[in-house]
Amino acid sequence: MDSKLITKLLELAVQDSVKTNEECALEAGKNYFIRTVSFFYTGKVREIKGNFVILDDVACILDTGRLSESIKEGKLEKLSASEIEPLPNGTGINIAGITDFSPFGFELPSKVK
Repeated sequence: MDSKLITKLLELAVQDSVKTNEECALEAGKNYFIRTVSFFYTGKVREIKGNFVILDDVACILDTGRLSESIKEGKLEKLSASEIEPLPNGTGINIAGITDFSPFGFELPSKVK
């Protein structure tokens, strides 16, 4: 393949995959349960900056146990979730890595489990 064609295709691929604040369905100030390609997170959206959702009061949920129970009851620490790692300094998640999310209208997990 022609190197100019490859360069142009890469530019278009990157351009099409970039999400902006206007395209992101998450809202600042709200709590969410977020599933990414590798982990689950709970947290409060501080802001959406470029391609990243910046979360405060965040925890990485490495094992949810019975996910439907955990989401329905909002008691990840007390139900079957077996691994919870709070991230006290917050974190940023690349929007392209988010597979799905749910509003989380409960107290956010804050204890290591």
